[in-house]
Amino acid sequence: MGQWQGTALTVYSDWQPSATYTTHLDVKEINGGRLQQTLSFGDRAITSTAQIAGNILKFEDGPTPRKILLLPDGTSSNTPLRLKLRQAFFVELGWLVTDNERQRLIRNYNEKGEWVSATHVIEHRVR
Repeated sequence: MGQWQGTALTVYSDWQPSATYTTHLDVKEINGGRLQQTLSFGDRAITSTAQIAGNILKFEDGPTPRKILLLPDGTSSNTPLRLKLRQAFFVELGWLVTDNERQRLIRNYNEKGEWVSATHVIEHRVR
C-alpha cells in the first residue's frame, strides 16, 4: 500500500532504442475488502480495482482478468487468469529490496507468444 515513484527502462526484442520513463503507483484499500491502484507511466494512466482474497489480488475487470499473488518477504507475481488464443499478454515479477524500495520485471508477449519487450522498474515509496 502507499505511493511509489520510480524509473522504468524498457528494452525491445527488435533492437529499437530503449525507452526510459518515470512511473507513479498509488495503491490503497477501499471499501469492502478491495484494493484500488493507479499506475502512471510515460503519458499513460491506468486505474484498476481488485478483490483482496488472502494473499491474492483478483483484478477481474477489463479485457484480461489478472491475479497478483503476494508471496512471503515482499515478492509478487502478476499473471493473466487465463490466456486467450492469439491475444498479447504480459507477466510481471516484483520484489521488495527494502521497506521503501521495490523492483519489478515485466515481460510483454505478442499475439503469437513471441517476446516483444522487457521492462525493469525501480520504485521508491514516497508515502
